Amino acid sequence: GNYLPALNAAERLLHSNTYGSCILSLFFLSDGKPSDKISMVMTDRKITHIPLIQNRVNDLASRFGRRLSVVTVGFGGPNEDFSVLEDIANRAAQFDSNGRFYAAHLKVEALGTAFASVATSLKQTRVELTTTGGSSQRAVHDVRRRAKNAIGLDLFPNKQNWYTYEGKSWDGVRLVYSHKNPKDQKFKPMPPLHPNAFGVALDKKFFGEGAERLVREFREIGKNQKFIGPKLVAKESRFQMDVSNTDRKEIERFHKTFCDTQERA
Repeated sequence: GNYLPALNAAERLLHSNTYGSCILSLFFLSDGKPSDKISMVMTDRKITHIPLIQNRVNDLASRFGRRLSVVTVGFGGPNEDFSVLEDIANRAAQFDSNGRFYAAHLKVEALGTAFASVATSLKQTRVELTTTGGSSQRAVHDVRRRAKNAIGLDLFPNKQNWYTYEGKSWDGVRLVYSHKNPKDQKFKPMPPLHPNAFGVALDKKFFGEGAERLVREFREIGKNQKFIGPKLVAKESRFQMDVSNTDRKEIERFHKTFCDTQERA
């Protein structure tokens, strides 16, 4: 079948819902490899339908992340080529979407297993988005995600992928918290990890997404605009109600709870 028209239709439907609290699912069923007949010439190379399919899946998974379940099913004979279907599911998983591939091989039981996995994934996501002690759904912060296999590839903080804070836009300190001393539970200003740090860089996209928090790359940078010191990560809440809160005390309270949890884990 033609994969691209199906993915284009799915993209329109998924983007038509602008509510960050909505649980999303994409179920893709095919009896073999794509039969799209698309070919374009860009500069000195030829672009076929395969990279177009890959880019469409990357865009969807980067936009919706863990909120999106992508199940692909190959419902054909044992000699059919389902490699593209498998790649679609694997690509979605690179962005923390719930990506799964099933080779049903014309077996109704296997097809039933695939449908059951969709129901399980939707239920799990609904639990994650439900407010603690309540029944309302929490809206996920609208961000873009980076594939896990693209982590750590940048050698310097290029403006396309990174926010940078240096010189006058950076106060030159980091806040360190420890709950070991009950009488002294507060954030303390400390110098940077690297003595030659002139600023910090924050990745514009997130590479990890848990039930409560998003994670992205974070580095100290020197005067030569190159990364220095250890590789770091920055974490923040997945949910709009936390991110929209700009009160300094509330922000510190949020991170204090996170630090306490991490240190006890």
